[in-house]
Amino acid sequence: MYNYFDDVGELYEYLESCDLSLQYPTDMEDAIIGIVTIGEPRVLMDSCKCIEILEQRDGMSFEDAVEFFEYNTIRGSEYIENGPVFSTLIK
Repeated sequence: MYNYFDDVGELYEYLESCDLSLQYPTDMEDAIIGIVTIGEPRVLMDSCKCIEILEQRDGMSFEDAVEFFEYNTIRGSEYIENGPVFSTLIK
């Protein structure tokens, strides 16, 4: 668990092989940036990348993507055991 992953594919392999029941939006795998341990390990996701995915994939405006993300993704993850954690990164 306390290893660096060489690429996202290696991280995905780890997530599939672990017995931790980690939960995350499966249609936003490209936004996964790592794992964070807050009690139990949880998937760490890039908030800005999630919004970009909504804009590109679903054709949403930036404002609509932010609203959807905040209401459906962030709020929804609060009720999911071992749900993801979201972070905004420094450029």
